[in-house]
Amino acid sequence: MTSAQTKLNQSIQAGLFDAAEPAPVLLQVVDLTFDEKVKAAVEAIKQQVREGRRLVVAWSGGKDSSVTLNLAFTALRDLIAEGHSVPALHVIHSNTGLENPVIEIYNKGQIRAIKAYAKTAGIETRVWVASPNLSNDYLVGLLSGRTIMSVGNNTKCQQMMKKSALDRIKRQVRAWIAEKDGVKAKDANLVSLIGTRFEESAQRAARMKARGESSTEAVDAMEDGQLVLSPIAEWDAFDIFTYIGHVRSEKIEAYSDFEELVDIYRDANGGDCMVNQYISGREQNRPPCSARTVIVETKMYGQTV
Repeated sequence: MTSAQTKLNQSIQAGLFDAAEPAPVLLQVVDLTFDEKVKAAVEAIKQQVREGRRLVVAWSGGKDSSVTLNLAFTALRDLIAEGHSVPALHVIHSNTGLENPVIEIYNKGQIRAIKAYAKTAGIETRVWVASPNLSNDYLVGLLSGRTIMSVGNNTKCQQMMKKSALDRIKRQVRAWIAEKDGVKAKDANLVSLIGTRFEESAQRAARMKARGESSTEAVDAMEDGQLVLSPIAEWDAFDIFTYIGHVRSEKIEAYSDFEELVDIYRDANGGDCMVNQYISGREQNRPPCSARTVIVETKMYGQTV
Protein backbone atom coordinates (compact mmCIF):
# COMPACT_ATOMS: atom_id res chain seq x y z
CA MET A 1 0.00 0.00 0.00
CA THR A 2 1.32 3.42 -0.93
CA SER A 3 1.66 6.29 1.54
CA ALA A 4 -1.17 8.13 -0.28
CA GLN A 5 -3.53 5.14 0.14
CA THR A 6 -2.62 4.91 3.83
CA LYS A 7 -3.49 8.56 4.42
CA LEU A 8 -6.80 8.14 2.52
CA ASN A 9 -7.80 5.17 4.67
CA GLN A 10 -6.95 7.14 7.80
CA SER A 11 -9.18 9.99 6.65
CA ILE A 12 -12.11 7.66 5.94
CA GLN A 13 -11.76 5.95 9.31
CA ALA A 14 -11.61 9.30 11.10
CA GLY A 15 -15.05 10.29 9.87
CA LEU A 16 -16.32 13.15 7.79
CA PHE A 17 -15.91 15.89 10.38
CA ASP A 18 -13.09 14.46 12.50
CA ALA A 19 -9.50 15.52 11.93
CA ALA A 20 -7.43 12.65 10.70
CA GLU A 21 -4.25 12.01 12.63
CA PRO A 22 -1.53 10.25 10.64
CA ALA A 23 0.09 7.22 12.16
CA PRO A 24 3.37 7.99 13.93
CA VAL A 25 6.49 7.46 11.86
CA LEU A 26 9.42 5.79 13.57
CA LEU A 27 12.79 7.08 12.42
CA GLN A 28 15.67 4.65 12.52
CA VAL A 29 18.92 6.22 13.66
CA VAL A 30 21.82 4.84 11.67
CA ASP A 31 25.31 5.16 13.11
CA LEU A 32 27.96 6.11 10.59
CA THR A 33 30.99 3.92 10.17
CA PHE A 34 34.43 5.36 10.86
CA ASP A 35 35.15 5.79 7.15
CA GLU A 36 31.81 7.54 6.68
CA LYS A 37 32.56 9.91 9.55
CA VAL A 38 35.92 10.83 8.03
CA LYS A 39 34.33 11.35 4.63
CA ALA A 40 31.56 13.51 6.12
CA ALA A 41 34.04 15.66 8.06
CA VAL A 42 36.21 16.22 4.99
CA GLU A 43 33.16 17.03 2.87
CA ALA A 44 31.88 19.54 5.44
CA ILE A 45 35.23 21.35 5.34
CA LYS A 46 35.35 21.25 1.54
CA GLN A 47 31.88 22.81 1.42
CA GLN A 48 33.10 25.76 3.48
CA VAL A 49 35.83 26.42 0.91
CA ARG A 50 33.36 26.05 -1.95
CA GLU A 51 31.24 28.73 -0.30
CA GLY A 52 34.22 31.08 -0.35
CA ARG A 53 35.35 30.90 3.27
CA ARG A 54 38.96 30.90 4.45
CA LEU A 55 39.87 28.11 6.86
CA VAL A 56 41.31 28.89 10.29
CA VAL A 57 42.20 25.86 12.43
CA ALA A 58 42.51 26.19 16.21
CA TRP A 59 45.39 23.79 16.93
CA SER A 60 46.65 23.05 20.44
CA GLY A 61 48.81 20.04 19.58
CA GLY A 62 46.45 17.60 21.29
CA LYS A 63 44.84 14.58 19.65
CA ASP A 64 41.50 16.19 18.74
CA SER A 65 42.92 19.40 17.27
CA SER A 66 45.63 17.42 15.44
CA VAL A 67 43.00 15.22 13.79
CA THR A 68 40.96 18.33 12.90
CA LEU A 69 43.99 20.00 11.32
CA ASN A 70 44.77 16.94 9.24
CA LEU A 71 41.15 16.73 8.07
CA ALA A 72 41.55 20.32 6.84
CA PHE A 73 44.71 19.37 4.95
CA THR A 74 42.87 16.40 3.41
CA ALA A 75 39.97 18.60 2.32
CA LEU A 76 42.26 21.14 0.67
CA ARG A 77 44.32 18.39 -0.95
CA ASP A 78 41.14 16.85 -2.40
CA LEU A 79 39.96 20.21 -3.74
CA ILE A 80 43.30 20.77 -5.47
CA ALA A 81 43.05 17.30 -7.03
CA GLU A 82 39.56 18.22 -8.26
CA GLY A 83 40.98 21.28 -9.99
CA HIS A 84 39.88 23.92 -7.50
CA SER A 85 41.96 26.88 -6.40
CA VAL A 86 42.24 26.83 -2.60
CA PRO A 87 42.90 29.69 -0.18
CA ALA A 88 45.66 29.80 2.40
CA LEU A 89 45.17 27.65 5.47
CA HIS A 90 45.62 29.50 8.77
CA VAL A 91 46.67 27.60 11.89
CA ILE A 92 46.32 29.37 15.24
CA HIS A 93 48.35 28.11 18.20
CA SER A 94 48.90 29.40 21.73
CA ASN A 95 52.24 29.46 23.55
CA THR A 96 51.90 31.01 26.99
CA GLY A 97 55.64 30.74 27.66
CA LEU A 98 54.82 28.54 30.64
CA GLU A 99 54.27 25.29 28.81
CA ASN A 100 55.72 22.05 30.10
CA PRO A 101 59.17 21.93 28.41
CA VAL A 102 58.39 18.57 26.80
CA ILE A 103 55.15 19.94 25.35
CA GLU A 104 56.81 23.11 24.09
CA ILE A 105 59.52 21.11 22.29
CA TYR A 106 56.85 18.81 20.85
CA ASN A 107 54.70 21.72 19.62
CA LYS A 108 57.65 23.44 17.96
CA GLY A 109 58.54 20.20 16.18
CA GLN A 110 54.95 19.78 15.02
CA ILE A 111 54.86 23.34 13.68
CA ARG A 112 57.95 22.57 11.61
CA ALA A 113 56.24 19.41 10.35
CA ILE A 114 53.09 21.38 9.45
CA LYS A 115 55.06 23.90 7.42
CA ALA A 116 57.13 21.21 5.69
CA TYR A 117 54.07 19.16 4.76
CA ALA A 118 52.19 22.23 3.51
CA LYS A 119 55.09 23.11 1.23
CA THR A 120 55.25 19.57 -0.15
CA ALA A 121 51.47 19.42 -0.67
CA GLY A 122 51.40 22.81 -2.35
CA ILE A 123 49.02 24.27 0.24
CA GLU A 124 49.81 27.81 1.37
CA THR A 125 49.80 27.64 5.15
CA ARG A 126 50.43 30.28 7.77
CA VAL A 127 50.98 29.34 11.42
CA TRP A 128 50.10 32.08 13.90
CA VAL A 129 51.46 31.68 17.43
CA ALA A 130 49.73 33.68 20.16
CA SER A 131 51.82 34.72 23.16
CA PRO A 132 50.90 37.16 25.95
CA ASN A 133 52.20 40.72 25.93
CA LEU A 134 54.64 41.60 28.70
CA SER A 135 52.12 44.13 30.04
CA ASN A 136 49.52 41.37 30.34
CA ASP A 137 51.82 38.59 31.54
CA TYR A 138 50.37 36.67 34.48
CA LEU A 139 53.67 36.17 36.31
CA VAL A 140 54.69 39.79 35.75
CA GLY A 141 51.34 40.79 37.24
CA LEU A 142 51.95 38.55 40.25
CA LEU A 143 55.46 39.85 40.92
CA SER A 144 54.39 43.47 40.50
CA GLY A 145 51.40 43.07 42.77
CA ARG A 146 48.90 43.99 40.03
CA THR A 147 47.10 40.66 40.26
CA ILE A 148 46.61 37.81 42.69
CA MET A 149 47.33 34.12 42.29
CA SER A 150 44.78 31.93 40.51
CA VAL A 151 43.66 29.06 42.73
CA GLY A 152 40.81 26.59 42.56
CA ASN A 153 38.46 27.35 39.69
CA ASN A 154 39.83 30.85 39.14
CA THR A 155 40.90 31.17 35.49
CA LYS A 156 42.53 34.59 35.53
CA CYS A 157 45.87 33.09 34.47
CA GLN A 158 44.19 31.47 31.45
CA GLN A 159 42.36 34.68 30.59
CA MET A 160 45.53 36.78 30.76
CA MET A 161 48.02 34.46 29.13
CA LYS A 162 45.93 32.51 26.65
CA LYS A 163 42.52 33.94 25.81
CA SER A 164 43.54 37.57 25.40
CA ALA A 165 46.56 36.54 23.30
CA LEU A 166 44.39 34.31 21.10
CA ASP A 167 41.79 37.05 20.67
CA ARG A 168 44.54 39.41 19.53
CA ILE A 169 45.97 36.91 17.04
CA LYS A 170 42.48 36.16 15.68
CA ARG A 171 42.05 39.86 14.93
CA GLN A 172 45.39 39.82 13.11
CA VAL A 173 44.34 36.81 11.03
CA ARG A 174 41.04 38.47 10.16
CA ALA A 175 42.85 41.67 9.17
CA TRP A 176 45.32 39.70 7.01
CA ILE A 177 42.51 37.88 5.20
CA ALA A 178 40.55 41.11 4.76
CA GLU A 179 43.56 42.85 3.23
CA LYS A 180 44.11 39.97 0.79
CA ASP A 181 40.43 40.04 -0.22
CA GLY A 182 40.25 43.83 -0.36
CA VAL A 183 37.47 44.13 2.21
CA LYS A 184 37.07 45.53 5.71
CA ALA A 185 38.10 43.28 8.60
CA LYS A 186 34.51 42.86 9.76
CA ASP A 187 33.59 41.56 6.29
CA ALA A 188 36.37 38.93 6.09
CA ASN A 189 34.82 35.60 5.11
CA LEU A 190 36.39 32.94 7.31
CA VAL A 191 35.42 29.95 9.41
CA SER A 192 37.21 28.53 12.43
CA LEU A 193 37.58 24.75 12.62
CA ILE A 194 37.64 23.46 16.20
CA GLY A 195 38.12 19.95 17.57
CA THR A 196 35.35 19.85 20.17
CA ARG A 197 33.35 16.62 20.61
CA PHE A 198 29.99 16.00 22.30
CA GLU A 199 31.27 12.73 23.77
CA GLU A 200 34.10 14.32 25.76
CA SER A 201 31.94 15.08 28.80
CA ALA A 202 28.40 16.01 29.79
CA GLN A 203 29.54 19.55 30.55
CA ARG A 204 31.27 19.90 27.17
CA ALA A 205 28.21 18.50 25.37
CA ALA A 206 25.91 20.94 27.17
CA ARG A 207 28.09 23.91 26.24
CA MET A 208 28.38 22.78 22.63
CA LYS A 209 24.62 22.34 22.33
CA ALA A 210 24.02 25.74 23.91
CA ARG A 211 26.33 27.28 21.31
CA GLY A 212 24.63 25.35 18.53
CA GLU A 213 27.86 23.69 17.34
CA SER A 214 27.51 21.48 14.28
CA SER A 215 29.69 19.00 12.40
CA THR A 216 28.16 19.93 9.05
CA GLU A 217 27.13 23.60 9.22
CA ALA A 218 29.15 26.68 10.14
CA VAL A 219 27.41 28.50 12.99
CA ASP A 220 27.84 31.76 14.87
CA ALA A 221 28.58 29.83 18.06
CA MET A 222 29.70 32.81 20.16
CA GLU A 223 27.13 35.22 18.69
CA ASP A 224 29.89 37.59 17.64
CA GLY A 225 29.67 37.13 13.89
CA GLN A 226 32.54 34.63 13.72
CA LEU A 227 31.57 31.32 12.15
CA VAL A 228 32.65 28.02 13.70
CA LEU A 229 32.58 24.47 12.31
CA SER A 230 33.13 21.43 14.55
CA PRO A 231 33.87 18.64 12.01
CA ILE A 232 34.51 15.93 14.62
CA ALA A 233 31.68 16.91 16.97
CA GLU A 234 29.93 13.55 16.49
CA TRP A 235 33.10 11.46 16.84
CA ASP A 236 33.80 9.40 19.93
CA ALA A 237 37.21 8.73 21.44
CA PHE A 238 37.59 5.45 19.54
CA ASP A 239 37.11 7.31 16.26
CA ILE A 240 40.00 9.56 17.27
CA PHE A 241 42.14 6.57 18.26
CA THR A 242 41.28 4.81 14.99
CA TYR A 243 42.21 7.88 12.95
CA ILE A 244 45.55 8.21 14.74
CA GLY A 245 46.15 4.48 14.24
CA HIS A 246 45.43 4.78 10.52
CA VAL A 247 47.92 7.64 10.27
CA ARG A 248 50.58 5.65 12.11
CA SER A 249 50.03 2.67 9.79
CA GLU A 250 50.13 5.01 6.77
CA LYS A 251 46.54 4.28 5.77
CA ILE A 252 45.79 8.01 6.04
CA GLU A 253 48.15 10.68 4.71
CA ALA A 254 49.06 13.25 7.35
CA TYR A 255 51.40 16.12 8.13
CA SER A 256 52.87 14.04 10.98
CA ASP A 257 53.21 10.35 11.75
CA PHE A 258 51.64 11.09 15.19
CA GLU A 259 54.25 8.94 16.93
CA GLU A 260 55.31 11.77 19.24
CA LEU A 261 51.66 12.61 19.89
CA VAL A 262 51.05 9.07 21.13
CA ASP A 263 54.21 9.23 23.26
CA ILE A 264 53.01 12.46 24.90
CA TYR A 265 49.73 10.87 25.98
CA ARG A 266 51.46 7.65 27.04
CA ASP A 267 53.82 9.60 29.30
CA ALA A 268 50.90 11.60 30.72
CA ASN A 269 49.12 8.32 31.49
CA GLY A 270 52.01 6.83 33.44
CA GLY A 271 53.37 4.84 30.51
CA ASP A 272 50.10 3.13 29.62
CA CYS A 273 48.42 3.24 26.20
CA MET A 274 45.83 6.02 25.94
CA VAL A 275 43.27 3.51 24.61
CA ASN A 276 43.65 1.30 27.69
CA GLN A 277 43.40 4.36 29.92
CA TYR A 278 40.21 5.45 28.18
CA ILE A 279 38.61 2.00 28.48
CA SER A 280 39.40 1.87 32.19
CA GLY A 281 38.06 5.40 32.73
CA ARG A 282 41.46 6.73 33.81
CA GLU A 283 42.32 8.81 30.75
CA GLN A 284 44.39 11.91 31.54
CA ASN A 285 44.90 15.11 29.62
CA ARG A 286 48.30 16.24 28.42
CA PRO A 287 50.60 17.70 31.11
CA PRO A 288 49.62 21.15 32.42
CA CYS A 289 51.79 24.24 32.10
CA SER A 290 55.00 24.20 34.10
CA ALA A 291 53.75 27.10 36.23
CA ARG A 292 50.72 25.25 37.62
CA THR A 293 50.52 26.81 41.07
CA VAL A 294 50.80 24.72 44.21
CA ILE A 295 50.46 26.79 47.38
CA VAL A 296 52.58 25.59 50.26
CA GLU A 297 52.65 27.45 53.56
CA THR A 298 56.16 27.94 54.85
CA LYS A 299 57.99 30.35 57.12
CA MET A 300 60.68 32.76 56.01
CA TYR A 301 62.12 35.31 58.39
CA GLY A 302 59.12 34.85 60.66
CA GLN A 303 56.53 35.48 57.94
CA THR A 304 54.21 33.12 56.14
CA VAL A 305 55.13 32.82 52.45
